[in-house]
Amino acid sequence: MNTTKPAATIWPKSPEPLTAEESQILDEWRKYWHAELCTKIGVFDRYTEAFVKTLEARTKRGGRTLEIGPGLTGVAQLLNDVRTDAIEVDPYFASELAKALPNCNVIVADIQSDLPALASGAYDRIVAFHVLEHLPDLPAALAQIKRAMRDDAVFDVMLPCEGGMMYSLGRSVTTARYFKKKFNRNFAKFIAQEHVSTVAEILTLLNAEFVPELTTYYPTRVPSVDVNLAVGLRLRKRAAA
Repeated sequence: MNTTKPAATIWPKSPEPLTAEESQILDEWRKYWHAELCTKIGVFDRYTEAFVKTLEARTKRGGRTLEIGPGLTGVAQLLNDVRTDAIEVDPYFASELAKALPNCNVIVADIQSDLPALASGAYDRIVAFHVLEHLPDLPAALAQIKRAMRDDAVFDVMLPCEGGMMYSLGRSVTTARYFKKKFNRNFAKFIAQEHVSTVAEILTLLNAEFVPELTTYYPTRVPSVDVNLAVGLRLRKRAAA
């Protein structure tokens, strides 16, 4: 796990407010991203698929698996045979997920909130692929995740290397250009609403709450956020002091 410590972070975060028009643009962008652009770019789906395959031999079958924010992209289909429960904050995505997976218990809720419906110690595995960077109150979300995990459970995470040099360069020639072409707006204010935390900030929190069992960087495998686009982690709860 990356051990570089960023400047102290104040939680929860408060991104710059959007106007009504900007909020509508962001909503359109999210639907466009999930329905079309994510698959068109494809690189993060490939990295996530590779990470899931790496985890398969390390994962016991038959337990309860909770996925946080599976959404509707191709990545969501990777866990269809093992996901027993899902939490999705967006009602539209939740309803579409429930249609596609009638045997999955879909909870429409915010993982950053107190969730009585989420039983303590209920899950053998919790998955959050490309989710944690979106959460303004990440400490609150991690508290809910830890509470829902069994003592021997695993927490599988995939993160974009937000704030890293390679990731920033990649965005400038891909998603930022698509956004500019579609909406004639600068992407910076809008992506700040989506990715509210850098990978360094997230890794610092994860390192404080969990023990890494596996850390894999993509595409170079060199353990640095500046020369990669994504990082996958399998984590376990730290023993109580």
